[in-house]
Amino acid sequence: MEHLDMRADGRNDYMLSPLWTDLFPEGLLGQLRANPFLVACRNGAVSLDQLRHFLIQHHYYSQYFTRYLCALMGSLADQGEFKALSHNLTEELSGGDSVDISHAELYRRSMDLMAAAPRSRPLLDGTRQLIDAMFRHCRSSDPLDGLAALCLGAEAIVPLIYGPVLDALRSHNAPAEAEHFFVLHIEEDEQHAIVMRDIIDRMLGERPYLRSRVIAIGEEMVHLRMNMLVELVGQGSGTGQAQGTLTSPEALQALRADASLGSANFLDRCLALSTTADQPFLFLDRPLHLLQGAPVSALGLNDLQRHRMALADWYLQQGVKPGDVVAVSVEDGLMPMLHYLALTSLGAAISLMNPAMPAEFGLAYMAENGFERLVTDSATLATSAFVRQWRNQAPQAVLDVSLSHLDPAPQLPAWWPLEPEDSTLVMLSHTSGTTGLPKAVRFEHRQFFMGKRARIGRFAEGPDERLLTALPQSHSAAISHLETAILHGIPTYVLGTQDGQALREAIRYFQPTTVVAFPRSYVLLVDGGIHPGEFPGVRRWFAMGDASHQSHVRAILDGAPQSRFIDAFGSSELGMALFRSESTRESLADQRSIGRPVDIAVAKVLDPRSGEEVKPGEVGLLAVRSPTVTSGYWKQPQKTVEAWRGGYFLTGDVAYCRDGEFFQIDRAVDVIEATGGALYTLQLEEAAQQVEGVCDVTVVGVDPAHAEGTRVLAIVLPERQALDQAATLAARVLPALHQAAARRGVTLADGELAVAVASDLAFLPVGATGKVLKRRLRGLAETLLAGEHEQALLHLQRQAGESERPLASTGTER
Repeated sequence: MEHLDMRADGRNDYMLSPLWTDLFPEGLLGQLRANPFLVACRNGAVSLDQLRHFLIQHHYYSQYFTRYLCALMGSLADQGEFKALSHNLTEELSGGDSVDISHAELYRRSMDLMAAAPRSRPLLDGTRQLIDAMFRHCRSSDPLDGLAALCLGAEAIVPLIYGPVLDALRSHNAPAEAEHFFVLHIEEDEQHAIVMRDIIDRMLGERPYLRSRVIAIGEEMVHLRMNMLVELVGQGSGTGQAQGTLTSPEALQALRADASLGSANFLDRCLALSTTADQPFLFLDRPLHLLQGAPVSALGLNDLQRHRMALADWYLQQGVKPGDVVAVSVEDGLMPMLHYLALTSLGAAISLMNPAMPAEFGLAYMAENGFERLVTDSATLATSAFVRQWRNQAPQAVLDVSLSHLDPAPQLPAWWPLEPEDSTLVMLSHTSGTTGLPKAVRFEHRQFFMGKRARIGRFAEGPDERLLTALPQSHSAAISHLETAILHGIPTYVLGTQDGQALREAIRYFQPTTVVAFPRSYVLLVDGGIHPGEFPGVRRWFAMGDASHQSHVRAILDGAPQSRFIDAFGSSELGMALFRSESTRESLADQRSIGRPVDIAVAKVLDPRSGEEVKPGEVGLLAVRSPTVTSGYWKQPQKTVEAWRGGYFLTGDVAYCRDGEFFQIDRAVDVIEATGGALYTLQLEEAAQQVEGVCDVTVVGVDPAHAEGTRVLAIVLPERQALDQAATLAARVLPALHQAAARRGVTLADGELAVAVASDLAFLPVGATGKVLKRRLRGLAETLLAGEHEQALLHLQRQAGESERPLASTGTER
């Protein structure tokens, strides 16, 4: 019945098989998994006191289990059914084949080992309601009522409740004997539930009109159980309930009032104000092995400080001093943030480099910025082509921190941590490389913090706020969101990959209220298929960077119908997302909308030649002014000067403004100049993605002189169910693109536009953040059109009515 997937950190993901989907209303089991108590159990964040409280309340309920079962069996007329359920009763009373004591005694043993004395806490109202409802249904004259209550409200959902409790026991190092009751029921209750399901199915075969009643009773019992768990979390205890980690309103006010607060000292200020510094709130998808001792999968403020101090001590041993800039490329996850905290505490700056950066970019970036040494770790050396090539050409210039035994309690200088100035450089963050070699963007103590300061006390939407960040954790946007999470004490799950399936599993596991990722991760999530209501606990989706395509937004919102999708448009140079566009399932933002500037920014659209602001609706260059904008590019004064026009920073995007709302329609370097006017690739992509069966599209301009007359190439990724319809899909996309061009006043002749359908887009050149590098794609596009790389394509079509040209088997798996 249950699926138990072992995670890298040793925890299990507990799920029910499709056997039960027809008897549980859509989204109900997702709500159960999102219950705050069960989420805390899975994350290792539940306190020992809360765990004991659960054991006591569950004892009140479970002590009557044999009575529930006997009451149900007494109403059964069929002796075969009575006998089938009697096996369950025998196991409850004697233990059956697996143990030699009753299940009740086994549970009491778990309670004793966990020092949870029966009846030592009052019976909660929620527990009483659960007991009363179970007796009411099991004593019904119709046995179908009792079967529905026991099967759907107890036996079938055992993995979803006992599994997290088992995780919690292990997180508190409970004796193995204390786990026995829960392990036994996870393993054995599958058969009990199936026996009851068989009886239910037989009875419904005779009385199919009662199916809705069975479903309703099961739903009632699940809700009652959730209510009990919610009440349990909300109840204090004689010794005090474990505190939440959200920063108090008084502490937030103190942070807002601190004029010296910034990116280099925020952790020190949080530590000084916190009353829960030992309470974990940062949870990792893979454990940290940085310090000696047991691996760490959850960290509180004091844990962050210990890692920061150990790394700061190590950097001092490497000769790092205030004012230095250190190049760092380490494993995705929390490691970039830890190195950032350590170096800024020394008055030094970190130049974070994404390990996924193309090797030639990475090597050129190191050379252009004068970096002679690179700090890395063993995981990155094993996976990053850039880091391996750097080591091969300069072995002595690589510092592998994972080879060192860091001191968990170092003696740091009396001046540590160094108090920063407003202009202290804290980080260099590289751009995505869409316009050329990535540039090193400066971030300073005050400037980089301006966006966080504006959000203090405003980011968390409630006491149940939970954040999942799936950004590349070496990116400035990821550092920014982790700073925000730490400032607010928000329980946060740090994902060390941007893979769509990993994101899906993390959402299911952690049950966040807010998810933050780049558009590429959302595309991959959509590519894997999203079921309606699949993510019931998510309230907000933040997409950082470029505006997301409307079709992807729609699919994401279908997975969380009550949520909002927020396009937070920005770039590395802007210091934070300076535009905000919001969509709901009922009200999608217009295509390519990036919304309006946030309250600390002013934006204009400028004429590329004169630099003057254009009229509303006219296309030009997007320009922004804000205190968060970078002071410039590291060691590149000319590029810094060129990036500004009349006191406004040029983002490199082509846009227009209508009624105060801004629309990003292309990157300036990607605009296609065609006969009759300009074509904007992002607008063309939007048009193609409205075609049924299309999952994703990338449009690029090519030189017709080198591409058999083709000027525009659209590379289309079908939805999975449309993989065998490549020719049909191309035939639909082609006229959609012609129509989109015509709306711009551009007529493309037959052959000037080509559509290539691919089984996946893995062959496209992408930067470290997942953005397609269209300037590199142009060369690849010409070879695709020339007939090379045919294994990557399913179909290629240049004009309407062209005969089909299948290029590869459609059996490719994605």
